[in-house]
Amino acid sequence: MPKVSVVLLTYKSNPSYLKKSIESALRQSFKDFELLIIDDGPGNYNFPILEKFLQKDKRVKIIKNVVRLGRLKSRNLGLKNARGKYVAVLDSDDYWCDRSKLKKQVKFLDQHLKYGAVGTAMYLIDKNGKKIGQIKYPIADHDIRKYMLSSFQLAHPSVLIRKKAAGKVGGYPESRIYKFAEDYDFFLRVGQKYKLANLSEYCLCYRVHQGSGSINNEFKQKLTSMMLTAKYFGQYPKGTSALIKKVVTIMLPRSTMDSLITRNKFLKMAYQRLSGINKKL
Repeated sequence: MPKVSVVLLTYKSNPSYLKKSIESALRQSFKDFELLIIDDGPGNYNFPILEKFLQKDKRVKIIKNVVRLGRLKSRNLGLKNARGKYVAVLDSDDYWCDRSKLKKQVKFLDQHLKYGAVGTAMYLIDKNGKKIGQIKYPIADHDIRKYMLSSFQLAHPSVLIRKKAAGKVGGYPESRIYKFAEDYDFFLRVGQKYKLANLSEYCLCYRVHQGSGSINNEFKQKLTSMMLTAKYFGQYPKGTSALIKKVVTIMLPRSTMDSLITRNKFLKMAYQRLSGINKKL
C-alpha cells in the first residue's frame, strides 16, 4: 500500500503541460506513492501521453471516465480511489518544482498529528513557463486561520492532506454553487476539524494564462468566495473585514488589483495586512 496518492486531473490538456506535470510527480525524491490520473471524459486526446507513462512506471494508474464528470466529481473520484494515507493534488497545467516536496510534507504530517493538511509557497508562471511572480502564504495555523475568510490560504496543487481528514468532511462539494471555489470550501471544512500549515519553500509552479478557469471565470469565483465568507462567518476570525474586502474588490479585475499593488507600497501593505498573503509580481 503506497503512503501517498497523487491525484492528477486531466481533460483535453495541453500535451506539453501535461507531460511536465506528470514528470514533476514521478521525479520526486520520495518514492512511496501512486499517481492516479483521472482522464475526465470520452475520446483519446491525451491517451498517447498517458500510455507512455503507464508503460514506463508501475506507480502510474489511469482512471478513464466514460462520460465527462467534471472537476468536482472527478476530484472526489480520485479521493475515493486513493489508497495512500496522504493525498496530494496536482492539476495538468501546473508542476512541482522542488523534488523533495513530498518528502518534506510527509515528514511534517508524520510529526504533527493534529494537522490535516500542509501546503507550500508557489511561483506564478505564464503560458511559456516564464516566472511572472511568487506567492508566499502564512505558515502557522493561527495565521492561516486569521486570514482564511479573507482569501484562500493554501495553494491547492501544492497541498498534501490526510485522506482521513478528507473523508471526515465528506470530500469536495459537488454542488455547482461551489464550482469556482470547491477547494476553498473543502479546506474551510478541513480547518474546522484540523490544524493547517504551509511550508515556506517554493515547491509549486502555478500556470496563469488566458485558458485558465481562474481568469475566465474571475467574477464568478469572487462571488462564490464572498458567499463562502458569509457561510463560515463566525467560525474563523476577522469575518467582518474579510467581507468588506471582498465587497470592495469584487468588481475590480485581478489584473488591475495586481497592477495597483505593484506600483503602490501603501496598497501592497494594506493588501498583505488584509489577506495575509505576500504577493510579488
